[in-house]
Amino acid sequence: MVVLAAACMVLLAKQATVLGVALLWLLFSAFQNGECATLSAAIAMGTLYLLYFLRDAVHYARLFPGQTAADGLRSLSAEAIEFSVSDAAEKRMPFG
Repeated sequence: MVVLAAACMVLLAKQATVLGVALLWLLFSAFQNGECATLSAAIAMGTLYLLYFLRDAVHYARLFPGQTAADGLRSLSAEAIEFSVSDAAEKRMPFG
């Protein structure tokens, strides 16, 4: 399930438009059972909200000239996957 979520995040991060995310979500939901479709829908909505937040609230392109909000979303998705993998592999040192 974690691998599926990571794959969904990577594919959705590469989409720059709402139409691309919606089409990808429809493809996921057509070939999976209800639980996985719900998971991919939640990931899609979270990704869309984060893209909106980076564009309109944070003004990512203004903070980092030459980069778009989609670039920021891609880097955040990569970090989330990295942390998930390192937690699963227990490679990070615990606090305290």
